[in-house]
Amino acid sequence: MDTIKPQNDFCMTTVYFDGQFWCALIEEQTDGWFRIGRYVFGAEPSNTTLLDFMLNIFASVPRYPAERKIRLKKTRSRSEEERITNKSRAIFSGAQAEYLEEKKKLRKEQSRLKTAEEYAQKQRQKKEKRRGK
Repeated sequence: MDTIKPQNDFCMTTVYFDGQFWCALIEEQTDGWFRIGRYVFGAEPSNTTLLDFMLNIFASVPRYPAERKIRLKKTRSRSEEERITNKSRAIFSGAQAEYLEEKKKLRKEQSRLKTAEEYAQKQRQKKEKRRGK
């Protein structure tokens, strides 16, 4: 009786920015052979571009034999990432504060208009009451 061997075949695609272009790194292992391929997008790919790549271009990307798996190096140091994160947080906090200030002004204006409308309504009711007598 034949035994079925478990397959360790896989295909993994990583989209990354190499400092100049956006690229896709394709790593696949089939029947014990490890192959890699690279596709260059150029500008940052949109979702539709990625979908088109996966459906139409992916199978035609040439893959070459490799002796071991490729690991992408981190392109940024920890301090650069923290600096970017802090800068992003600061920009977000500023935008959030501006938004909240605008909402506060809008609420005050709506409250003022509501109070003025209620006052005008009461004045109309008083006039109607006086006319009715």
